[in-house]
This record gives sequence, structure tokens and C-alpha cells, in this order.
Amino acid sequence: MIEASLGSGKSLAYLLAALMYNIETGKHVMISTNTKLLQSQLLEKDIPAMNEALNFKINALLIKSKSDYISLGLISQIFKR
Repeated sequence: MIEASLGSGKSLAYLLAALMYNIETGKHVMISTNTKLLQSQLLEKDIPAMNEALNFKINALLIKSKSDYISLGLISQIFKR
């Protein structure tokens, strides 16, 4: 485990390691983050920056749990009260 300060490039380091693993093995890589803010940073800033720097296309997507979505049934119950 490595500990480093904010803004030191940790995300880019593990993205590069994940990309190298993908290229060498052909296997997909899943990255789990601790916060939604970091998810956004990876998808909106870090991955596009790496794509541009390496002239490579990293295909990435965000998978959320059902707790991240609104429950239409619950909303319906609230409005019926």
C-alpha cells in the first residue's frame, strides 16, 4: 500500500498500471472508488487526459448500485400521503 498526498498523481498511476495489465492480458479491469467524487474525476478528467497523452482510447463506464437511483414506487407512496 502506498500513501501519498492529494494531487500527487495516484489515480493516473493506477490507471496506467490497469491499462498495462489490460494490454498484456486482454482482460477487462474494474476499478472501485471510495467516493462518487473520485468516480467523476476518473471519468471526466483522468481517463480523458490519459487517452490524449497516450493517443489511446480507454473505454470506461460507470456502474452504479440500485441505491444510487430514485425509487419511483417510494416517490409514488410519498405523493399519495
